[in-house]
Amino acid sequence: MSAAPLEGLRVVDFTRVLAGPHCTKASRDLGAHVTKIEPPAGDLGRFGLPYVNGIGLYYVQQNAGKRNLSLDLNFAEGREIVRRLCNSADIIVENFRPGTLARFGFGYDDVKASNPEIIYVSLSGFGQSTSWRNRPAFAPTVQAETGLTAIVRIISVRRCRNRAVTQAAMQTFTPDCRESSPSSQPCNTAIVPAKANTSTSRWPPRCCR
Repeated sequence: MSAAPLEGLRVVDFTRVLAGPHCTKASRDLGAHVTKIEPPAGDLGRFGLPYVNGIGLYYVQQNAGKRNLSLDLNFAEGREIVRRLCNSADIIVENFRPGTLARFGFGYDDVKASNPEIIYVSLSGFGQSTSWRNRPAFAPTVQAETGLTAIVRIISVRRCRNRAVTQAAMQTFTPDCRESSPSSQPCNTAIVPAKANTSTSRWPPRCCR
């Protein structure tokens, strides 16, 4: 049996809820070793229904196969563990509001100083440098602002799930970081432009017409 495409790659996963965990779960499925960093309270996705034996299946679906560490970055000991992981990582993926990890010393420039070959992927709602970069961007907000809510409302009787469409949009418009970044550079993806593109293209998809 041939090796998985991403076998041997080490991914540090700072993501939570859906878009980020879905991205890193795909990496894990393709053979990467993914270490997920969660705060002591846990990823918000852990509280998604339904529960089986006290475990949220929403969380399991997006995080199965990952190695999980619960660390509080407000403490120096937690930051030191994360620093060691980042120094040996091939890829870092995060979906906080822009600048959040930099406040703890784990922004792109911070990590690159000790790991020059790092691929640093940031998923955000409105991009890293726009005037709306600090706006919250959970799926319902993005869907409403890009017009997808109206599309889904019209065809909801045909059971097209807007969350699935969100993920399709992200997968379609997420760049190939290795192709676009032969040397270390940040790889930034914004959900809203991707969703706006799909909302003005040939939508709804064939399955929902």
